[in-house]
Order: sequence, then structure tokens, then C-alpha cells
Amino acid sequence: MDILIGKDFNNNKSLNPNTDLVLLYFSAHWCPPWEKFNKKLCEIYEDNKKLRNNIEIIFISLDHNKEDFEIMTENMPWLVIPYEKEQRRKRIVYHSKVTQVPSLVLLDKNAQVVIRNCRRDLMKLGRNSMKYWTEFYMKKTIGFS
Repeated sequence: MDILIGKDFNNNKSLNPNTDLVLLYFSAHWCPPWEKFNKKLCEIYEDNKKLRNNIEIIFISLDHNKEDFEIMTENMPWLVIPYEKEQRRKRIVYHSKVTQVPSLVLLDKNAQVVIRNCRRDLMKLGRNSMKYWTEFYMKKTIGFS
């Protein structure tokens, strides 16, 4: 995971080594639905923390300037790839095959894509999304369909 995501995040936070799944959140200030989407994701993230599901969120900005980046990330409770790490952000976007924002991509602890379009799940399932993703991953991992 470190090879793709790296180890340094804003506010000197780090990824818990026991994290099983990482939800990559791609967005930008210039994307009109970001505020509504971000609010919904925050609610789900807080629920997830209370339930102690082992999913962490990492934000990857597609903003064109640091000012917009700072507006977007000011109140985010999750990990954020620093704006200055442009090459790292581009590598993650390429690896995740992101074509629109906002976008959510679920990775396992080996940085393999588990679900490419989690945004659709989030909009459809709301607060049940993280549970769904965890169950989907477990079924996939142990070979059940």
C-alpha cells in the first residue's frame, strides 16, 4: 500500500497498519456536487468509526491550485494526500483509472482495486455502504459469490 499511497499525509497523520480496506476519495473544488457529496461521506465516515469497521478514507485532490485544495480539505476528518505531492496524486489517479469526480475507489491492503465505482453504492445505500463494501470484500476474499 505504501508504494502507491505513500506514508505522509496532511497534519502528520498516518494510515493505521491494521487497515484492511482503503477508500480513495477523488474530488476537486471546481466540481459542483463536491459539498453535498462530502457531507454525505462525512456522515458515513463517522458512523464507520463508531462501528469500528476497518475502512480508512484517503482524499486525493484534483484541484488546480493550493487555495482551492485548502478550502476543500479544511474540515476533512480523514487522511489527505498533501497538495505538494502532485506526482503521487497523479500516480494514484492513474492506478485507480479515475475519469470523473467525485469518485470513490475501494482498495485492499495490497493496493488492489476491490470496487471501482463506490460512488454509486454510496448514493444508493447511504449509511449501509461501508458495511456492504466490507461484506463484498470478505466474500471476494474467501471465494464466495
